[in-house]
Amino acid sequence: MTKSFFIILFLAFFLFGCVSKPVTKTIVPSVSPSASPAVPLPTQEDTIRLFYNLINEHRIPEAIAMMSPRLVADDSAKQAWGVQFNDIRSIKVLDIQPGLADNSFKVILEVSVNSEAASLPIPYYGYEDNPNFRWLDLIKVDGRWLIDSINTGP
Repeated sequence: MTKSFFIILFLAFFLFGCVSKPVTKTIVPSVSPSASPAVPLPTQEDTIRLFYNLINEHRIPEAIAMMSPRLVADDSAKQAWGVQFNDIRSIKVLDIQPGLADNSFKVILEVSVNSEAASLPIPYYGYEDNPNFRWLDLIKVDGRWLIDSINTGP
């Protein structure tokens, strides 16, 4: 019995000793400071799409913050733009095309404006049957693109 006990003990020791635990190895990538990938800044087209998406989502203060100081120089101008943007029920960018000048774009929009805007001096703020066209100029301020003008023609 002791002989069989030692054989079982030897086999158990041999079997458990041979079964190795999985080795986990942590691999740390080496990254040099100059090789770290940079997040690209939004393009002009990204800026235009975000601007109109914010209006569509009725996040008007954020959309106005994307306009240049020339367009929204004071609270009165901000309020005037805000009133117009608040009357837009929905707005969708259908296409963005390069304009005639650098940083200029022709934007094709699908727009729905509140019916109360029909009685304005410029009914529906000039948004008529779809599609609607706007020409936007952008300007770079402090490293980011801002809407510098919104026009109904080039």
